[in-house]
Amino acid sequence: IRIVWSSNGKSLAVLKYGENVTDIATSNITIWDTEKWEEVAKFVTDTFADLSISGNGNIVAATHSGIGKPAYLRIW
Repeated sequence: IRIVWSSNGKSLAVLKYGENVTDIATSNITIWDTEKWEEVAKFVTDTFADLSISGNGNIVAATHSGIGKPAYLRIW
């Protein structure tokens, strides 16, 4: 699990590593509004190594580990 706060403290991004499903590793990325503690977005995607969130919480970026294929960056 990786947890990242936005610099304004209003958003929290959580990267939870999933399990291999038919040889595809997945991860869940959940974005929380920390003022109301409500889930505002959720992404199910490839397994990622690291996570970052913009200062205002509007942009989320994750890096793929590159194990077994080229490394890359995904931005939401």
